[in-house]
Parts: sequence; structure tokens; C-alpha cells
Amino acid sequence: MRIGIELECWVVDGDGALTSASGIASACPGVDSEFVDPLLEVTTRPHDSAEAAIRELRSRLETTVETAHDRGKRLVPLGTPLGEGPIPTSRDDRTAIQRAVLGDRLDHAAHCAGTHVHFEQVDAVDQLRVLTALDPAFALVATSPYYRGRHAKPCARPHVYRRLCYADYPDHGRLWRYPRSAAEWRDRIDDRCETFRTAAVDAGIDPDRFDAAFTPATAVWSPVRLRDDLGTVEWRAPDAAPPSDLGRLIRETAAIVAAAVERGTRIESAPGTADGPVRVPPFATLQRHVETALDRGLESRSLRRYLDRMGYDVDAYRPVGSRIDGRTRLDPGTVRRLRRRYADRLERDLDRRAPAGQPVPTGPFPYRSSSRSSSSATRS
Repeated sequence: MRIGIELECWVVDGDGALTSASGIASACPGVDSEFVDPLLEVTTRPHDSAEAAIRELRSRLETTVETAHDRGKRLVPLGTPLGEGPIPTSRDDRTAIQRAVLGDRLDHAAHCAGTHVHFEQVDAVDQLRVLTALDPAFALVATSPYYRGRHAKPCARPHVYRRLCYADYPDHGRLWRYPRSAAEWRDRIDDRCETFRTAAVDAGIDPDRFDAAFTPATAVWSPVRLRDDLGTVEWRAPDAAPPSDLGRLIRETAAIVAAAVERGTRIESAPGTADGPVRVPPFATLQRHVETALDRGLESRSLRRYLDRMGYDVDAYRPVGSRIDGRTRLDPGTVRRLRRRYADRLERDLDRRAPAGQPVPTGPFPYRSSSRSSSSATRS
């Protein structure tokens, strides 16, 4: 099962103020511009192991940090930029259409930076189920409790993204129920895309313009996405975070997903991953864990027990966000200082010697291994 990683990072100047990412993406392989000006995305190729993908992420981050330094800029992997103030967005058609539908709520998304992990489709149903059940694991690497200078929630980014940006379109930005089949999930994708298309047309967008900008796979922003265009199941739960924190999360998540693919999944009131099919909780129970993760983070004992049962070494995590929590508001000077601190943290993290291992493989897209076809990746 091949794995790829996408990590979004804020770009700041030497003082810690947000600044344009322009020029960095074009100078670095595997780095893309985002729809907000001071944000970029560092991506890996698909790899045969989580360890190899993490090594390449570190390598590409090192190159990107050096390129940013050459331009008097730095990278900050935080779920929100902490401070208040408007953030410029791009003027491409995708952004314009989203703004026509979402209105000013789109500005909430401009304050969010996350990590996306792509798992090669092997058994889409079990992968979708287990990654849905693992959604509350975003609390393990929560990096920011602040939004626009004010204390929001222990896990501010998913709170802002799900509850504020997509408040009027919850099926487009929140967690979906477990599927009974891949076909059912694909029908949901088509339905959500058509809902968004209708709203865009009602807002004055020409249908052909919408169709040129979106496909069903790219017209939803839920935490778990079936990407038939890439041959992957995409997990979008975690914040942007330092690579050492993400490395532990991705390794453990990949092991849980591999167990679900090998042994299958079953919905049970007593969740867990030890022996037999991976047991995921009823969706109503899972939703309570998600709400607890948003509102209390790892302070919740019940959430810690749940994540432990699902296969995470919860005690090994020290979320960045918990270290900067405690104030009701952040003044602009404190915001800039904290950004510089976490730019320092990223650079120290990258200075650590990478774990020994085999040379990093360099497989091309799509994610499907050439030696194995994935029947679940074809539309039924």
C-alpha cells in the first residue's frame, strides 16, 4: 500500500509577519502554491512505506526552508496563523466559484493549514471506514488553539474549517458516515458535487465554468476523501505540524490502515485493533469522540482511551498547541514571536539526523503499484 504526504506551511518574513509564498514553489520540486498567498504545500511522491514518505517529506522541507531563507523568508507549520487580519486569496476560478457559494465564510478556510495523507486504494471500503474512525486523532498533533488572535478551541483548525467555513454545507466539510460499499460512497460524492454545482449556478456561475473548475472528486472537502483520480483514499484530519510529530502519527496510522486492509473492519460498541477485524465504533459514538477532540483535545480521558484502543501510543504525543495555550488573546507582537519560535522548531527538527533505512524510492503517480491492480479504484 503506497503512501504520499502533503504538508501545508505558512510563509513569514524575518520578523514573523505573514508574507507571500510567491517564488518559493516555482523554485522547489514538489512544492505547490495554495489558494491563499502566504501558504504553500510541500508534497512527496507515493512510496512503498510510511518511513520512505516521511524521509522524502523531510528532504523536501529542507530544500524549501533553504530556498525560503535565500529570499528572507521562513516556514511555519501551524494549523492556523494565530493572528487576526485578512489573508489574501487567489483569483482563480475555483476560488471565485467557492466564494460565490460560501460568501465570506470562505475567509475561514484561508486561516487553515493541514496535512493530507494519501493511501493507495487497496480495499476502499475498509480504508474509508478505518480512516473515518481515526478522525479524532487530529488531537494528537493539534498545533494551534488560536484563531484570529483569540482562543478558539484546543484544535482550532478543524473547528474553524468544519463548523465555520462549511456551516451552511456540512456535507462538504465534515465527516461522512461509514460506507456499506465503495459504490455508495461514490454516489455521495456525485450528490455533493451536484449540490455544490446547483448552488454555484444559483449564485450566477455558468454551468460550463463550474464543470471546467471542478470534478466530483475535487468538489468536496471532507476529512476523508475517495480520490479515484489519484487512486487513493485521502486522510485530511491532521493540522500542519512539525515533521517529527507527523512522522509518529503517519507511521501509526499507516499500521492501523494496513491492519484494516488485511483483516477487514467491523462496527462494534467496543472498538479496537487487537486481533481479528479492526473494530470501529458506531458512527454516533465516533461523532461524540470528534466533538470531544475539537472542544477538549487530549485533556479528555475518554478520547485518550479511545485513541489508545485504536492503536496510537497516546502518551508519546506532546501537541504543539498545548504548549502555547493559556491566553485569551494574542497581541500582534506575540503572534509574530510565536511564529518565529515555531519556524525555529521546524529548522531544529530538520537538523536531526534522519533514521537509517533503505534509499528513498521514487515511484511515479498514480499510487497504484504496477504489480497490483486495485479493483476498488474503479467507479462502480
